[in-house]
Amino acid sequence: MNFGQKIWILDGGMGSTILEHHQLSHDNCTPNSCLAIESLSESNPDFIADIHRSFLNAGADIICTNTFNINQLAPAHDNLIIANSACKASASIARKVADDYMLSHPDRKVYVAGSIGPVSPSAEQADDCMMLHLQQVRTLFDCNVDILLLETVIDIVWADAVLDKIFEEIKAIQKPVSVMLSVHVDNQGQTVMKQSREEIKALARKYPIAAFGLNCGNGAASLVDEIGYYDDLPCALMVYPNAGLPDSDGKYPDSPEAMARTLAPLIAEGRINIIGGCCGSTPGHIKAISKSALNCSPRIISTENN
Repeated sequence: MNFGQKIWILDGGMGSTILEHHQLSHDNCTPNSCLAIESLSESNPDFIADIHRSFLNAGADIICTNTFNINQLAPAHDNLIIANSACKASASIARKVADDYMLSHPDRKVYVAGSIGPVSPSAEQADDCMMLHLQQVRTLFDCNVDILLLETVIDIVWADAVLDKIFEEIKAIQKPVSVMLSVHVDNQGQTVMKQSREEIKALARKYPIAAFGLNCGNGAASLVDEIGYYDDLPCALMVYPNAGLPDSDGKYPDSPEAMARTLAPLIAEGRINIIGGCCGSTPGHIKAISKSALNCSPRIISTENN
C-alpha cells in the first residue's frame, strides 16, 4: 500500500454508529465482560455489513473490522472460543463487503483494517492478555485483512509488547500485512498512562510501521496541531478524531461540516496521509472529509526523517 500516493480516507466510528441504530441488551453480554457490539457480527451480520457499505459509499478507502473490544474478555477457555468466533465473523464480514464492493466498483481499491483496541494489563494479567491478543491477530490474518490497526493506545509499554508479537507473527506467516499504530492522547500530548510525546515517538520509530496516528482525543481541533509533533516520522501520518465529546444523552456535538472544516488545514497544507473519524463520526462525517480531500496532495513520506 502506497500511503504517499494520495490522501487515504479511513471509515468512521463503528461502535457509535451501531449504538445509534441498534438497541443493545444484556442478552448480548458474554461472561466476564460484554461484547455486545462485536457479537452483532454473528447475530445480525447484515446490519454490520450495511454499516461497512455505508462508509465505503461515503468515500472510505479503508474499513475497520468490528473487533475493537475482542481482547477485553478474561482468557478462560470458553471466553477464548467466544472471542475467536466473534473476531472471525467480524473480519469475514468486512473482507466480503470490501471484495464485493471492488467487484461492483472496479475503479475503487478498498482495504480492510483489523481493529485491535486498547488494553493496559497489570503484570499478573499480562500473559493471559497477550494470549487473547495473539489469538485475535492470528484470526485477523486468517481472514485476510490488509492492515492490522493497533488503535486508541493508552499504554505504550503494553503496545510495545504487542507490536513485538505482531511483527513476529508477520515474519512467521510471511504475509504482506501493513501495521498501523494510533495513540489516544490528552491535551498535553500524553497517553492515559502519562507517557510523553518523546516516548510515543520512540515507540513509533522502533518498528517498521506503515502509519502512525492519533485518534479519539477531545475532538478534531485537539489533534490538528498535535499531529505536527510527529511530522519527522518516516511513515504515513493519520488522524481520526471523535466528533467532539458526547453529552449526557450520548450525542456528539460536531456536525460533518464542522469536523471537515476543522480538519481542512491538515488536508490543504499537505500534512496528512490518512484521515477519518472515531467515536460519533457517521458516514456523513466521512463523506464531508472525503469531499474536502478530493484532489489534494498528501504529506510527503520521507525515509530520511530518522
